[in-house]
Order: sequence, then structure tokens, then C-alpha cells
Amino acid sequence: MTYLERYLNGEYEQVWDELMQLGADVRQEPVYTDALSVARETMRRVRRNIETLIERLPHRGYIFGYDHRVQPIEGSTFFDKQRDYLEMLAWIRTQPPIFLSANYMDEAYAEDEKYVFDLSPMFRYNIDTPEDVEEWKRSLPDGWTWPVRMSTYVDEIERTIGPVPLSVRAWYEIVGAVNFFGYHPQWDEIALSFDPLLPILRKSRWSSSLMRECDPLQVRPLDENVLLRMQKQRSSDKPFCIFEFADDRVEKDYGHSAGTPYAFSFPDEHADQVLAPLRYGDMEGPTFVEYLRFSLKWAGFPVLADWRPQPKEDLEFLTRDLLPF
Repeated sequence: MTYLERYLNGEYEQVWDELMQLGADVRQEPVYTDALSVARETMRRVRRNIETLIERLPHRGYIFGYDHRVQPIEGSTFFDKQRDYLEMLAWIRTQPPIFLSANYMDEAYAEDEKYVFDLSPMFRYNIDTPEDVEEWKRSLPDGWTWPVRMSTYVDEIERTIGPVPLSVRAWYEIVGAVNFFGYHPQWDEIALSFDPLLPILRKSRWSSSLMRECDPLQVRPLDENVLLRMQKQRSSDKPFCIFEFADDRVEKDYGHSAGTPYAFSFPDEHADQVLAPLRYGDMEGPTFVEYLRFSLKWAGFPVLADWRPQPKEDLEFLTRDLLPF
């Protein structure tokens, strides 16, 4: 049986463990094509799980986004903290969206090969050639951004820097960017019950610091700016190029931390990438797939595993029938 056949038969962890044991040999045929098929099937499942959680979370009272972080807190004077507000607003604008497909433009056209709908004025355009596509884009309001296929940047990284792990390639071929940052009032009350620092933190912040107690799933998009930064690292003769795809759990919440960010390091010829240790005292970190597996097991908030008590009813609803991977 091929690795893909075994994977589809339910040997999810076993197959990934064996692919990692192959080391750089995973890039030799006929293994490479088989292993890449496993990575792509994994990320198709991951994407479906992410989409399911994004659909379900609001049904349990979860609010995506950063609005709660810029609300003045009781007992503070807004006009005394305008600088804090503006700094936080600028920071928020640098954060990734809730979800951005790795193939956004392709999927925008997928519903009909001949017609594309503008998302705002609801005009219909006949799209037959690349020139028609460009004309359609120019007709849209200023400020729209059109991400190309993120896999294009993976190809460029491999051309100019070196190999990218198969799991990371498949992520940026199929998934893209995700950001589960947000707020849940009931979870906030639970966090207050076991973290004595939160009330102190909130006296000096605009609002809740809940997310540092959740470590929401976040993976930044791969774009031209990321590529240019990595190529600059390479030009300085560094042996590895680092892409910090997410901050640690404190920095994600506009805090200041000496913790280790979530980062990819290229080149890497393995099937999956081993991340830096994510918990104090750990000798080795998880692989990227293991991190995704653990994070989605906890509905995209892996530090909920350490909570006492836990929002069990929410977790049961959110994670019910997620696809194994």
C-alpha cells in the first residue's frame, strides 16, 4: 500500500511519523509524489476543520476580531490614553484576517468559468481572457488587494532559498492564512477564576487579556513582503531563513514577551517541520502537523488544555465530528 492509501485508511499519525523518519530521502521518487499527496490530503482536512470551527464558534458566543481590545475599560479616561489606543489600532491593522484562502482569486472564479461577481456593487462581468480579468480588477474600488496563489511564493522560496517541508508547502497550496483571535465573555470569566494576573493586566490595558490564556490559532499569509524579508536574510549569508508565522501567546495579545514565536525555518528537506519548543521545559517542539492536530483538538485554542475548569460544553459542540488528520 502507498502512504496515501494507508493515510486514507486511518493511519494518520503512523504515516506522518514514518515520513519524518525518512529525513531528506522523502524527496526521492517514488516516495516524494506519494508523500506530497499525503500532505495535501492532510491540509484539505485541516482546512475543512478550520472552516467548520469558524462557522460554529459564533453559535457559542465567540466574537472574532479585535474590537474588544480597543474598548476603554471602566475607571479609565479615554482621552488620557489616546496614544495607547492609536498604537493598538496600528498593531491591529498588521494582524492576519480570520481566514484568507491560499487560492483566493482562483476560488473567486471557480463557481462559473465565464462569469465573476463583483463582491460589492453586484455587477456581472464576462471573463474570457487574462486581459478581461485585469480590466475587471481595475473597475473595483481602490484599496482592494488581490493575493496571488500563495504557492507561488513557496516556489520562489525553493528557487532562491531552498527546500520547504511538504506540510508547509501543502498548507500554502490549500489553506492559506488563519486567525482565531477574538473574545468570549464566558471564557473570560473562567480565565479570571484561575489567573490572578489578569485583573492586574486589565488595569493597564484597554480590555480583556483573554487571548493570552487561549493562544488562538494563527498562521500569517505568505506574500511578497515575507518573501523579500527572507531573501534579505539569505543575502546576509545566514544558514537559515526564518518566517515567524505567528507570535507567541502573549505577543498575540499585544503584550510584551521573551517567549519563542511560532516560526518556519528554511531550507528544510523533511516532510514536516519541527517547531521550537512551545512550552517552558520542553526539550523538543511539535512538528507543524502535530501543532495543528493539537490546536484543532482544542477548537483552535490549545492552551484551553491547561484550563481548570474548562468550557466543556463549548468544546464538545465545536469539535464534534471534526475530520481526523
